[in-house]
Amino acid sequence: MRTKAAVIEEMLDEVWERYFWIDPMNKLLDGWTAEEAGRSLHKGIPSVTQIVNHTKPIPGENFTLLWSVVGRAIHDVYHAGQLSYLHQLKGHETRPKNDMIAPATTVKLDEKAELKKFLLELMDNAWAGRMWLHPVEPLLPEVSSQLSNWRPDSNVPTFAEIIYHMKFWKEYVTRPLRGQSNEDMPRAEQANGPGRKLAHMPSWPQLQKETVDQHRAFREAVAALKEPDLFTALAIGHPAYDFPYRLVCGVILHDSYHLGQLVLLQQMFQAA
Repeated sequence: MRTKAAVIEEMLDEVWERYFWIDPMNKLLDGWTAEEAGRSLHKGIPSVTQIVNHTKPIPGENFTLLWSVVGRAIHDVYHAGQLSYLHQLKGHETRPKNDMIAPATTVKLDEKAELKKFLLELMDNAWAGRMWLHPVEPLLPEVSSQLSNWRPDSNVPTFAEIIYHMKFWKEYVTRPLRGQSNEDMPRAEQANGPGRKLAHMPSWPQLQKETVDQHRAFREAVAALKEPDLFTALAIGHPAYDFPYRLVCGVILHDSYHLGQLVLLQQMFQAA
């Protein structure tokens, strides 16, 4: 129990305070005028104020239960992704990164197996939409080729570009978990977020399949790890994620963050 709580606390810190793979909520709340925050910035979507209000705890929510706390972290990062997309839509400048790295959680040997089971369950629940979110996999077939390539503004990425970005990073981190090199993967995508120029973008049907296949490959790689390996540092490419248990948490948050953007983009397209 103590180990799970420490890991969830790290996740909450990443959602709200630390710059790793996602922009933290406390920075995404900055930069809005009252007028901007109070109105919908595009037809069919909520305002910044409405999104922020939706992150407030529900009356009676029991934060003594670990699944309630981790559910709140996943819920918040989903809406952080939406705020990030709205920042881009308005052309707000990207804030400088501040990669603060907290010490890794200390875990007793008998707690590692329980934590691995918890992380796999959390990954499955987030992917399947059981954490107050939309499920990722069923969402993809609902998206037409037209929506996949629709760009509401030159400042923001398309649906397909976000999905490609999610798939890319899952492959990038799956390889080291399997003892494989990722050095041959494109440097441009490593350095940039979704929406940048890519050397090759698969067709939308192919990209859907590759995304689902890569998620399953990542899950299989995590499931195959021996429990002590979760706390054995690897050369992932980012010090914050060199410990595999943190890497799993980071991927879950990264997926949920971009899922919020995908749903927002779908709402904008339907209202256009």
